[in-house]
Amino acid sequence: LKILEPSAGAGHIADALRERGYSPDVIETSGTLRGILEEKGYSLIADDFLENSGGKYDRIIMTPPFEKGQDMTHVRHAYSQLAPGGRLVAIMSEGSFFRSDKKSTEFRDWLEKVGGTADRLPEGTFADSDVQTSVNTRVVTIDKPNISLAASIERGEVNVETKTIKNRLTKV
Repeated sequence: LKILEPSAGAGHIADALRERGYSPDVIETSGTLRGILEEKGYSLIADDFLENSGGKYDRIIMTPPFEKGQDMTHVRHAYSQLAPGGRLVAIMSEGSFFRSDKKSTEFRDWLEKVGGTADRLPEGTFADSDVQTSVNTRVVTIDKPNISLAASIERGEVNVETKTIKNRLTKV
């Protein structure tokens, strides 16, 4: 599997993936954190995720920055780098799911259109972590249809409800 962790920070997700036998590509803007990732031996493919357009990934696992709705922008950009049949999993701010501004509303509409799910995490999930945030969060999961399923959806032969059921039955 070709895996990406954008906005990798110190590489906690990449470390967990490595423990399971995977070698993810990583992206990080902070020079200090890039140094940590390099010391750990990760493949740093870029320093700005939003400017990166290389490659299609089977899995993208991410905790994008939350400030000013950046998480919505990052998740949408990640989806554009997801290979057909791939899966994107992101930790996002709860704010994206209750704010009524245009960006949040458009994101929720887009997430529904692509058949994504957004499951609330318990309050304080990251209060005792390295990140130490009390921001409420959700786990967003999006499965990109394979090419033939995507074409069937576009032709109207398969609707989003059928796609969602199929995705839930085939989750890894």
